[in-house]
Amino acid sequence: MNKLGFIDFKSVGIEKIILPVSISIYLILGLLLLHNYQYVINSDGISYMSIAQHYINGRFSYAINGYWSPLYSWLLIPFLLIWGGKTSALFANKVLALILGCFTMGGVYLLSSKLNFDIKLKAITLITLIPLTLYFAFDMTTPDLLVVLTLIFYLNFLFDHQYRYKLTNGLLTGFFGALAFLSKSYIFFFFLVHFGLSNVYYWIKFQSQRKIITKNFILGMIVFLVISGVWIFAISEKYDKFTLGTAGPYNYAVIGPESMGHPVYYEGLLQPPNEYAYSVWEDPSYLNVKSWSPFASASNFYYQLKIITNNLVSLLNIWESFSILSLIIIIMGLIAFKFSNDESKNKLTLLSLTIAIYSAGYCLILISTRYMWIINVLLLLLGIFCVKILFEKFNFNEKFYMILIFILSLSFIISPVIELYDLSGNGKDYYLISENLKTHGVSSSNIAANFSDWRDTVYLAYYLDAKYYGLTKSSSGKDLEEELRKNNIQYYFIWQNSSINIPGYVEMKNLDFNYPKVYYRTNNF
Repeated sequence: MNKLGFIDFKSVGIEKIILPVSISIYLILGLLLLHNYQYVINSDGISYMSIAQHYINGRFSYAINGYWSPLYSWLLIPFLLIWGGKTSALFANKVLALILGCFTMGGVYLLSSKLNFDIKLKAITLITLIPLTLYFAFDMTTPDLLVVLTLIFYLNFLFDHQYRYKLTNGLLTGFFGALAFLSKSYIFFFFLVHFGLSNVYYWIKFQSQRKIITKNFILGMIVFLVISGVWIFAISEKYDKFTLGTAGPYNYAVIGPESMGHPVYYEGLLQPPNEYAYSVWEDPSYLNVKSWSPFASASNFYYQLKIITNNLVSLLNIWESFSILSLIIIIMGLIAFKFSNDESKNKLTLLSLTIAIYSAGYCLILISTRYMWIINVLLLLLGIFCVKILFEKFNFNEKFYMILIFILSLSFIISPVIELYDLSGNGKDYYLISENLKTHGVSSSNIAANFSDWRDTVYLAYYLDAKYYGLTKSSSGKDLEEELRKNNIQYYFIWQNSSINIPGYVEMKNLDFNYPKVYYRTNNF
């Protein structure tokens, strides 16, 4: 029994089983729910799967891609070797994501130990993490869960008090930082700033360990730059210019003051970058977007400030979507800092520094909820850590303390449960439409669509093994006819209630769905 009269869980061995039990519950739920999300598909995921297939088939010149970071596709390769069909590949993605979730939970468990959570707090953290991680795994095929995983382990070794004493921690922070970069190119700049400032903080705070801290910083940077450098060299060779990745420059150009958005929505039909690609989105690096600089003019600088302001508002909304208590947690962090001991101050500082730096970088370009998944996890840890610190300082009643922890935990569970409910069954319509089209001979063709959501038809292209040229500039007349002729389009999809007269094309009748209407070419012009 502890001093408050509660059972000491460590004495009965639960400490050893809480992680495997939590992971087992997560996996059982994941496998039971998997069929509800087996058809969830997204355009980014199609690109990652296509790139993995290039590696499998030895098409390395196509596989090396500056826009899509490689680690997720690399990890996907063995799963696609087992599940190689179209629907099977989507299943393979979900299996990979569930496995990544297991390691993420393990990493969070280790990080909670660095924050000195007792077994009750660890158990609550892991239980809260189950629906959260299931949502990360099932939401869409992206490397964002992989980013969470790699950064959690990076933070584990950085937060470890042994960082100031063991050189292996410097090597491991650099290694996991490099893996995070190979997951998403944004991490390159995040790592340089975050790892640098964290070591500066350690160097100032712990003067007697400055020698080891300096060595760890140098070792970590060397490991990070060597591993990252190999990939940077590969993509720089492909595009004949030095680049850390083309996703950042492309996305920054797309939000520019003169930009009309993604070219796929206004450029007309665009040929896929190679004969195996489903669409031009396999490598957006080649899309024509106009670069810009905030320092080129006063108006550009004002425009950049407007972007930052709008993104800050979006960021706060995203944080609130994670938990309605997110801003309260930030305030609690400031209060807890005042009353915490030196060790807790160090961890509060590093947690807050991580949240601030990671979020600030995206505020310069654009914000998306999935980009902030790592912040979701860190806010949960920060909130529980702050309540723990305040409990230890003011000696709250144990029941009141656990009620606060329960409310905090519940606030992080609500959103992923709702999202999982809304996501259930998504994407199946595209599969059913494609199956029906196959019975009419539609497959392995050049296809295009009218003005609609660009992504609708790329999902069909994936199932049909077709080459999707995108949206036509024109919706009727000779311009449309010429655009279709020039790109040798065999099937044209109309995603709205209209009929179009296209010379040489006939509407396909007797389909088991209303939209899209499908026009097929009857001659060679």
